[in-house]
Amino acid sequence: MVMHPRTHSRGAPPDFTLPRPNPNPQRMTDALWWLVCMREALEPEKSENGGTLALKPGYHSYGSRLPDHGLGDSRTDHSIRRAPDRTGPWWKNFTSAHDWTFRDAQRGDYRTISLYTKRLITAMRDPDDLRPDDVYAYTLGQIDNDRVIEGYNEYRDDDETSGDTTHTWHRHDSFRRAIVGSFPHMWKALTIDMGWTYVEWQQSIAPQQQEDDTMTKDEFLTLLKDTDVKAALAAAVFRTDGVLGAPAGSKNPDNSPNTHWSAESYIANIYNATIAARGYAGNAQAGIAAVAKLDFVDEKALAAALAPTVAAAVIGMLPADRDDISADELQSAVTGALREMLAA
Repeated sequence: MVMHPRTHSRGAPPDFTLPRPNPNPQRMTDALWWLVCMREALEPEKSENGGTLALKPGYHSYGSRLPDHGLGDSRTDHSIRRAPDRTGPWWKNFTSAHDWTFRDAQRGDYRTISLYTKRLITAMRDPDDLRPDDVYAYTLGQIDNDRVIEGYNEYRDDDETSGDTTHTWHRHDSFRRAIVGSFPHMWKALTIDMGWTYVEWQQSIAPQQQEDDTMTKDEFLTLLKDTDVKAALAAAVFRTDGVLGAPAGSKNPDNSPNTHWSAESYIANIYNATIAARGYAGNAQAGIAAVAKLDFVDEKALAAALAPTVAAAVIGMLPADRDDISADELQSAVTGALREMLAA
């Protein structure tokens, strides 16, 4: 689902779905295009995409068409002169800049461009805000009402300016080429534009705690009030192989060891042994003794192993018109209930 930066909950993780197809995937990364779209959505009435790719010196161009005399050489274009602009899979073939144009600033109203330029420069100057540090090379824009261009250079850790007065109405951002195809780095940039704090950004990238979606025993017993479910579950558990440890010495027809039986097999063995020869009731006693030892079973492992099989079997045994109950729902129910019941 495409996220909307104006309504996205603070601290919530991002969604990197592209709102529109990348118009130039040969020269612009999807990650940069995603950021462009998000910025347009931040100020749809007052701003627009001023451009990314431009065949001229600097970050707007792609590295392979720029003068390159090696790392650190003064003859090398400034946008591919440093190590962070000469590494990664994107530096040779993709643009690494964005011009964010503000229509109201073109009319002399600098309030909107000032808001977003101040947010970025403030984050860049803050030693405790690490978001811009490995994302930007520099930015240029307008933070007040004069005709002087303001900005900040992350490589020099110092203010930046320009004689190009068009920056009074468009903010120019140069990104380090090593990260221009990285969605997580573009997310850093966007959270600054959105006005989020550093802590809120940290919250958004923290591992999301998975909620335990298993049902409790009480919830499972409520589900069992459904007659169809109860009958199908009983039959499924009864016939599921590998549930109970077999009596010592049990063999398969091919004489291989038989370590686990279904409940049905267990009960049948005990019953048959009992009625077949009263004098040989020891077989039944062995079965009962094995059942008694189930206290030593790993309840969580048993529940996890049994739940998918039982859930699938239940679904298969329900009447055809009972499509209101899903296998996932039953599996979570079985897992939760078994954990509680077996541990009791």
